[in-house]
Amino acid sequence: MPKKPGPKQTASPWEIRPKAPTGSPTDDEIYRAVGMALTSWEYAETALAALFARFARAEADSKVIEPAAQAYGSITNFNSRVGMVQIAAQAFFQLAEDRGCPVDDIDDVSASFRELTRFTNGLAERRNNIAHGVVSHVSGRGHYLMPPMYNSKKYKLVTAPQWERCTFAFTAEDIRYYRANFEELYDEIFAFDELLDWRLRPSH
Repeated sequence: MPKKPGPKQTASPWEIRPKAPTGSPTDDEIYRAVGMALTSWEYAETALAALFARFARAEADSKVIEPAAQAYGSITNFNSRVGMVQIAAQAFFQLAEDRGCPVDDIDDVSASFRELTRFTNGLAERRNNIAHGVVSHVSGRGHYLMPPMYNSKKYKLVTAPQWERCTFAFTAEDIRYYRANFEELYDEIFAFDELLDWRLRPSH
């Protein structure tokens, strides 16, 4: 999956970016970036719910899509929701094989779906960081979004300042970077939906 360019690149678009030595100048900039990023993530999850409905064979009637999407949303754990999509996809691909779609096409689309799932799961980790982080001012550096102090998994057990011990410290620029990738995920989900039409449509 392509990632948006930025001054600080990571190996994958969902990896934690290196800490910027200088934070954002104001906390308001971070608050705004957080709100926009989480909204972009929700758009991507809405697309994922629609994909689940598609796999569940509900794509032809909007009155059917809505209950299927709500069933997806009734599961509170994100990993479980993704698991639902994966199980529905397996059944969808099996039905495609049963109706005579070429095996090579099914394999190619399945591989694309696995990559899409990998992209989704990776970005979900960063979404959680953004959703559960707290805006903090670091003296001499500026403002960052950091893990709350009670989250022991996000802090190294060493004697050092909070900024050095935490696993992430996002500036507004970092959050905007992840937001761009949430928007990329939204586009990728719809591109995959078009791939289903092209490669695995019933008349194929």
